[in-house]
Amino acid sequence: MELAVLLCFILVFYGQTLQVVAAESDPHELVETDCEKYGTFCNDEYAPVCGSDGVTYSNECYLCWETRGNQKKVTVAYKGECDACEKHGSICPVEVDLVCGSDGRTYNNECYLCKENRWNPEKVRVAFKGWCDNCRRYTGGCPRIWDPVCGTDGRTYANECDLCRENRENYKNVKVLYMGECDPCETYGRFCPKKWDPVCGSDGYTYVNECQLCQENRLKQKKLQVAHKGWC
Repeated sequence: MELAVLLCFILVFYGQTLQVVAAESDPHELVETDCEKYGTFCNDEYAPVCGSDGVTYSNECYLCWETRGNQKKVTVAYKGECDACEKHGSICPVEVDLVCGSDGRTYNNECYLCKENRWNPEKVRVAFKGWCDNCRRYTGGCPRIWDPVCGTDGRTYANECDLCRENRENYKNVKVLYMGECDPCETYGRFCPKKWDPVCGSDGYTYVNECQLCQENRLKQKKLQVAHKGWC
């Protein structure tokens, strides 16, 4: 009998502990959605809520208005603005969709910005889509650091400042296409010229020209690079 009572006490205590831990692990304030209390018009008070559709609404009334107007079944996921980073995992896609962060840095896509947030205590937000045009802040010499960016002219620049200096000195309007070194294979199409201009690949083979090496990459899903010009 005493053993049964003890087991019941342990189960009840363990269940309550789990509920407390679950509540503390959720950083968002959960709320129930009660759309019946709202009329036809909403006020302009900014009390953001994150909808179950991942969209931030100005307040709960506007979420309810969206539900009624478009016949959606959107509920309040939690109070506050939606965290765009919640949808991204630990591995980011390679697709380039530049975003400018609130820290003034350009990221290849939103996922890479969110990845930065995992290590940065000051949360970075997406300021806007596209490249952060920081050329105005570079007025003197550029630092000698290798933080490559690929320009819209197909050239790899040592860093963003180096690209801006090229614009300033040669009256160009080159922008950052993506972070990292340019991939020379992006300039070639499906068919290669028959011109003899040998290059040595990183696999130790000699290719007729750079385009042929890029074809090898495309057809066999390799990531070969040009080791040097000429025979291997």
